[in-house]
Amino acid sequence: MRRRVAVASVVTFAVLVIAYLALVHGQATESNPAGPGGGQSIARPRVEVQRPTPGGLERDTTQPGSVQAFEAASLYAKVSGYLKHQSVDIGDRVKQGQLLAEIDVPELVKDAQRRAAELKDAEAQVAQMKSRVATAQAGAEVAQANIRLAEADLLKTQAAMAYAQKQYDRVKALFALKSVDEGLVDEKLDNLGAAQSAERASEAAVLSAKAQSTSAQAKIDQAKADLDEATAKVDVSRADLQRTQVLLEYTKIISPYDGVITLRQFHRGDFILAADQGGTEPLLRVAKTDVMRVVVQVPDDDVPATHPGEKAVVLIDALPGRSFTGHVSRMADTEDPATRTMRTEIDLPNPDGLLREGMYGRVTIVLHDKPPGAFTLPSPCIRDEQATHAWVYVVRDGKLRRTPIIIGADNGSFTEVISGLSKDDEVVVSYNGPMGEGVPADIVQQH
Repeated sequence: MRRRVAVASVVTFAVLVIAYLALVHGQATESNPAGPGGGQSIARPRVEVQRPTPGGLERDTTQPGSVQAFEAASLYAKVSGYLKHQSVDIGDRVKQGQLLAEIDVPELVKDAQRRAAELKDAEAQVAQMKSRVATAQAGAEVAQANIRLAEADLLKTQAAMAYAQKQYDRVKALFALKSVDEGLVDEKLDNLGAAQSAERASEAAVLSAKAQSTSAQAKIDQAKADLDEATAKVDVSRADLQRTQVLLEYTKIISPYDGVITLRQFHRGDFILAADQGGTEPLLRVAKTDVMRVVVQVPDDDVPATHPGEKAVVLIDALPGRSFTGHVSRMADTEDPATRTMRTEIDLPNPDGLLREGMYGRVTIVLHDKPPGAFTLPSPCIRDEQATHAWVYVVRDGKLRRTPIIIGADNGSFTEVISGLSKDDEVVVSYNGPMGEGVPADIVQQH
């Protein structure tokens, strides 16, 4: 009995040994198709390959962002006085040009009244000076008429003197011929003297009329000078009045644009000190909120790839589940030397008022700086990555080829290949078996 058991054990052991040898022989035959004597061979790796995808990676940068009003103005008083009226409070919506508050400055009101009276008086003086100019010009015209009249009289007396001279000469000649009495000669001589006197009087009258004309012209000049002075006084008075009126307008605090009141410092009856007299606190602050600015500090590495117009997605911590899409509106074009970041702003419409000044969140800016001629590959393809240099296995003519490449951006899943590959290269993605330069490989799947 024991002998039969021993024999059975030996037979079983022998069968197991034979089966093992057969298995080993089969594996050797599969790995070495040439069979015995064909030399030692290397198993062919089985690889999965993928062609590079044209185009580089879409790069983005995500940074903290804060919401600010598109415009905000702190409204100060230009003149000192008591707060007479204030129609708004914190949170009130206001319109451009709306009266928000008014300061009571009675002395300015009185000053404006006085300036208005001074202007009225100056304008009356101008009217008076215009009348004087007109009177002087009328006097000058009379003087010119007198000149013409005197000159006419002069011509008349000159004609009379010439006639008297002729009569005297004729009578004198007749007297020499003893044809007339000497008394007639004396009479004609008297007539001649009277005519000469009349001529000299007429000449004097002409000179007098011309002198009067000169005096009248001088009066015109003086009246015009007085008119100019009065007109200048009107201009000064009007400017003084306008200045006072401007100061009176400063007593009214007006909203510069549509917005919301975000700050109120005083109440009715408070004394308001003008900003130029030491007042440091604004009466009100109004913010324009129909459009909001989202301010992002872009780090130095991303600055070259950030440009106005690029897409930006804003997520606000206080508004979970909401995203706001906009574009880069403007950039500071200079970095802050302390942080090596550049201020970048995204304008977001805010028609429903959800965005509030001071809100905080994250901003993702899509950077469009894909290198021309770049490709993308799954990141596991890349081997021995050092800085921008790496290499991949490419199957060419059934064999593995180690190919150097230059890489760019990497998002963890895909890597950007700037150079070293073509669109038809079959790049090894995964493999099963030994790998090496020139090793034959079997492609089992192409993605």
